[in-house]
Amino acid sequence: MTESILSPRRFLIANALADSSYQVADAAKALLVKASAVPSLQTELFSDNFVAHLLALKGSNLDILTFRIQELVIDYLKANPANEQFIVNSNLRHEFMFRCVSGDFLRDLNLIETYSQMVIKAPIAFEFLDALQVWSSLMNYLTNNKGSTEYSLMATGILKLIGVISLEKPKYIRFLSERHGLLSAIQSLLDEDDKAVEKTAIIVLGNIGSFADGFSFLVSEEHLLAKFIDVCLNITGEFKLECMRTWSCIFGAMPEETENIEQFESTMSNVYDKIKINGYNLLSTCLSMGKSAFDDERIVCYAILKSMCMHPWGLQKVLGKTDVVGFLMDRSREFSKLGKEWRFSIYQTIVKYGPIYHVEHPIIPVFTKYIKEGPFASQGEAAVAFQSA
Repeated sequence: MTESILSPRRFLIANALADSSYQVADAAKALLVKASAVPSLQTELFSDNFVAHLLALKGSNLDILTFRIQELVIDYLKANPANEQFIVNSNLRHEFMFRCVSGDFLRDLNLIETYSQMVIKAPIAFEFLDALQVWSSLMNYLTNNKGSTEYSLMATGILKLIGVISLEKPKYIRFLSERHGLLSAIQSLLDEDDKAVEKTAIIVLGNIGSFADGFSFLVSEEHLLAKFIDVCLNITGEFKLECMRTWSCIFGAMPEETENIEQFESTMSNVYDKIKINGYNLLSTCLSMGKSAFDDERIVCYAILKSMCMHPWGLQKVLGKTDVVGFLMDRSREFSKLGKEWRFSIYQTIVKYGPIYHVEHPIIPVFTKYIKEGPFASQGEAAVAFQSA
């Protein structure tokens, strides 16, 4: 049915993409996408004259039609993986190529956002963009265009794209680094003069390290990890918060069942021991921030404590520090709803992993009672009893 409708009318259907009505344009796109799944129609859909006709439509409304054609191609990729090679061999590929042309950076900035959507929506999009040399172009931009007028916006956009990939398709991070030098590029940004770029690079490190494979890969990049630890030696304000958030993500990584769990935990514990924040170990810094009047500092403290308590070495360190146990026990310290929920999640984590790791501590029954009382209970009898014991 699709074949009989499309073949003689494909140019008229393409014209409907430029219709002022989004519903009409969307219906035309849906029909073209459906047709792309029919092998006998692919030659027509990706022929030079039909693709030229599609691209010529942009003359009527450049911004909207560029977006609609990009959406069409993304849906082509979703509908039929075999469409990838047709697109790569057609002029449609130029709609996705990162040019880095001076004076046209807004086009590339919008394109970076499109890449993010592609990676999320179409499983084959990553390979498609690699075939267009997009990833190598982006990494080259990060390392070779510092100091240009638009660098801050472009580099931040690229790093945010990497963050999306690390969360949505973490298996590709190793490919991007080994094939295109991703982690080397990030390392070069950790002492970047543009602090917005450096801050975003730190956030991306947390995204990458939040999965077991990403953590293992970061550890294997000794120079990068050493550079980040060095950055943490003397930091204040906003950068201190971001570094702490990144450590909370990294220590939130859990080993896969197929991994050597003891080696994974030993490696992570060794990383923790190397960290100094303005001369103090991470747990001491964490406790100091937990007593802050600022919500975001307290939340970062809770995030780190929760992440540490998911690991045997971390749980022992947290429960082995009397002032940290006392801090967690005192629920009257926290007034915000979000903060109370975070503290509650720490109690749950300790109660969950204590028996798993065979860690015993007299505070665990107290936290078990806290869990029964709920996240918004006031300081109860259990804490009073523990304090007076």
